[in-house]
Amino acid sequence: MKNYFIKLSALLVMLVCVESAQAQFNLGNILGGVLGGKSSEKTTSESTKTSDLTNDSGYLTEIPDDYAKSEDVVLLHENEKDIYGDIADRCVDLFDELYCDNFKAVFDPANFVQCKQDTLEAWDMLNPYITYMHIKDAGEDGKVVPAGEGIGNVGAILKKYYAMGGRDLTLE
Repeated sequence: MKNYFIKLSALLVMLVCVESAQAQFNLGNILGGVLGGKSSEKTTSESTKTSDLTNDSGYLTEIPDDYAKSEDVVLLHENEKDIYGDIADRCVDLFDELYCDNFKAVFDPANFVQCKQDTLEAWDMLNPYITYMHIKDAGEDGKVVPAGEGIGNVGAILKKYYAMGGRDLTLE
């Protein structure tokens, strides 16, 4: 298995169906050091060391899927510009290595436009991993425009998302 170093700040961390404040606090204990925060319950020597999940540069080297599963947490990767998972090929690379019930994709058409990635091609490559979608569009110059007024094929992709059962959306 390849080692991918994903900057945690490049991941959209979303709590899905977390039933208690304790679960949120536990996620902070596990990932707090990576995010630069501190655990208020235990010292680093007493708690799970975040360095087990990261390298010396603070890059995540594995997805804590057992912990995420036990706490009913889903980590979502958004195709954000200026990160490794910006274009469809790189997103597929990440998901080939890391995809599981607790690590899925957010699809953002405008971000693909801004990276000069064809959004319909990206959709075809990534739809098996997508669980969440942003309603955001951009013009040829990369500037964000109202959804449907850019070149992100938002309407066509929304139809495909809906047809596969997708219902989770964010208006940006």
